Amino acid sequence: MISSRPSLIRTTASCRVKASPSPHLWLHNPTFPFPEKRSKNLKLNATNSDLENTRPLIKFPPSLWADRFLSVPVEDELELNGLTREIEDLKSKVREKLAFSPSDNDKERIRSIHLLISLGLSYHFESEIEDTLDRAFGNLAEIIADEYDLHTISIMFQVFRLYGHNMSCDVFDRFKGDDGKFRKNLEMDVRAMLSLYEAAHLGTTSNDMDEAMSFTSKYLESLPIDLASPHLYSLIRNALYQPRYHNMEILFAREYISFYEQEEDRDEILLKFAKLNFRRMQLHYIQELEIVSKWWKGLDLPSKLPYFRDRIVESYFATVGVYPEPRYSFQRTMVTKIFIIATVTVVDDSCDAYVTLPEVASLVHGLERWDLGVIDSIPDYMKIVLRHALLILSEVEREVKPEVRSQIKQETMEELKIIMRAFLQIAQWARAGHVPTFEEYMEVGLVTTGIELLMKLGFVWMEHTNRKNVSEWLRSRPKIIQTVNAMFRLSNDKVSYKHETSRGEVANGINCYMKQFGVTTEEEAGGAIQRMYDGNYKILVEEFLNSTASTDVPRNLLMRVLKMVGVFDVFYRDGDGFTYPRGKIDKHITSLFVDRIQI
Repeated sequence: MISSRPSLIRTTASCRVKASPSPHLWLHNPTFPFPEKRSKNLKLNATNSDLENTRPLIKFPPSLWADRFLSVPVEDELELNGLTREIEDLKSKVREKLAFSPSDNDKERIRSIHLLISLGLSYHFESEIEDTLDRAFGNLAEIIADEYDLHTISIMFQVFRLYGHNMSCDVFDRFKGDDGKFRKNLEMDVRAMLSLYEAAHLGTTSNDMDEAMSFTSKYLESLPIDLASPHLYSLIRNALYQPRYHNMEILFAREYISFYEQEEDRDEILLKFAKLNFRRMQLHYIQELEIVSKWWKGLDLPSKLPYFRDRIVESYFATVGVYPEPRYSFQRTMVTKIFIIATVTVVDDSCDAYVTLPEVASLVHGLERWDLGVIDSIPDYMKIVLRHALLILSEVEREVKPEVRSQIKQETMEELKIIMRAFLQIAQWARAGHVPTFEEYMEVGLVTTGIELLMKLGFVWMEHTNRKNVSEWLRSRPKIIQTVNAMFRLSNDKVSYKHETSRGEVANGINCYMKQFGVTTEEEAGGAIQRMYDGNYKILVEEFLNSTASTDVPRNLLMRVLKMVGVFDVFYRDGDGFTYPRGKIDKHITSLFVDRIQI
């Protein structure tokens, strides 16, 4: 029997379907149990004509990159070695400047930590930062007792919450008038307003930062261009479009380095350190792209299976968003391979964009058995899909330590079986033209994201983790993982509605919401989906704070979940950037992997 996926919050009478559409239906129940269905019970009777008539035959845009990253210049290796030595020298100087010692001013150190985070440098000083914040948070009341600078308080709020310390939003009451609203004179400090705006994106389900969000958004959106320097104004406009905590950390770091370079009070040593560090990260990424590009070229899948999305570079770019630090090279390359073969592209697109319903059932059966022995009974192109899916998962098995190999293999097999059964259910709905209820769809749609499998396998190779504790935590299907899973499904469905329905895939979040609640426009349904997404983000922040305080799971691991949200937002903010990367995602990729930062 397939074990059901536990719901985050049990469905009660108060959150069942009602006559009027309510985005809150889902805010308090962001995941649902997977229905207990086995593919072997599926009975299919179809003629050859029927099989061909149910083949979707979708054509996606080709890769934008061709062989662009197949080779790395020899001089890059020499530069990388030189940069490593220079960075180590600068790191010691920066550490001395920051003076992480108890005798220094806590507020100044926290401002320095915020700057390190913004420049993409904080990973160099994680232990010093955590020790500093642990000590300071225990003395927070005294530190902020006489602090009435909004910019400083907003920065402290961000830093503490990012490191798992639940600094109360009550700290902002000192900036409000007798009417309980933020005082108008705060608008005289543009930087403070931007900092409060950023802090507001770390609010939780108690709606503790909603007023701050409304207050700062209205002000910043109407800010005249002459009230801020050009580089600050540009930072504000970008923040309004892509808030920093809904952005990929590495993309924000590149933007902030350019901003900081134009600041009059910049620290030249810190600026040089940030540029050298970013350049070294670029070189790491380019070397890894060469590795995965050669691997991909060797498989030659785009010519063998021309119907799927050839997105090896975009897949790698997504993993950089979750694991940006240089030391996570193995995670980036392995998760990219799993992502493009076993979850989001080859297998998913085979089920959605080409394979007939009986063939989906055969593929599910083969993967359930983890057996290449069934390969003779399926079409040639299906043999290719099955063989490569099993081979990449066998590679995962080889790469984990012997003592956990059997456990990881078993858990991966079970997770993939559940994903494949969900693909089969989506295919059944599509071929039958059936639009399920929103709840029925989400039960299945959440599974097809593959997020849980990708996170689980990425965490296996994380350093300084108690694998037993982490494995038990993941098996409990924690709320934070389920919530980020929900956010992926909601954001993807909102932007993929048109091209999915055009190919006959009627079971989509937008479509199901419209049918269930009698909503007549895509815009209205999309607005409801967005409100669910925003509500789930608050749940995510809350769960991050709760998990950091109450579990043995390292903060570094939990941060991967928060970083994943930036990936969703970058890819899906203005359309399906993964399927159609030209115009935005290709520019981000160029900024990271092609245009080297100038030292």
